[in-house]
Amino acid sequence: MVFLFKEINGFSIAGRDRQFVWAQAQIIGKNQVKVWSDAIAEPASVRYGWADNPVVNLYERNGLPVTPFRTDDWEIGSMGNKTLHRKMPD
Repeated sequence: MVFLFKEINGFSIAGRDRQFVWAQAQIIGKNQVKVWSDAIAEPASVRYGWADNPVVNLYERNGLPVTPFRTDDWEIGSMGNKTLHRKMPD
């Protein structure tokens, strides 16, 4: 990792109800990031940079930004990409 920030921005997490909230994230090893939120007891999916204008700051070892990704294959229905219902923490 070239750039290390005190806090990693841009992760969201959801339970089986598919309601995403902004999450905390921490680099825990080579190519590993721990993602969690106190609001989600049983995580089912994680997304990174999954917004119209995401605030992200995770870079890979060559100094390039990590591209947006998701761990789920849930269909994005008629609500479009508006899956985040809580404000990002200050």
